[in-house]
Amino acid sequence: MNVNDFDKYISSYLDGELRPSEIEKFEKLLNDSNECKQKLKDYKKMLSELSNLEILKTSDDFLDRLHQKISDFEIIKPNTEQTIFGYNYVAISGIAASIGLLIFSISIFTDSSSLPSFNLEKTINETIDWIEHNPTA
Repeated sequence: MNVNDFDKYISSYLDGELRPSEIEKFEKLLNDSNECKQKLKDYKKMLSELSNLEILKTSDDFLDRLHQKISDFEIIKPNTEQTIFGYNYVAISGIAASIGLLIFSISIFTDSSSLPSFNLEKTINETIDWIEHNPTA
């Protein structure tokens, strides 16, 4: 038995719940260790002081009221908030409004005349004409 075992068995020793072989090991450790002697002395002092404490008188309905307060505290409200992909509707609405505002801002602040225009049909016809007039290229 070591000091850690001593801490585990001290209560059982004082309550007389150890087997004779355990008592022998416990007392050997107690005799060999000043630390264990002090722990036993402190533990006995604590038990003595606890037994001398005055018993408090509570009201007859104390336990019922305490239980009710604990029950009220432990109630977990169910999540009634509706979500889309784990996000609530307010968050999704905010994201959608932000994207819409971004697209609207781009369309307002971008001058369409500065954007390049691309006429695919005209480009194809010019390419065909060039190939026909430059067969060696």
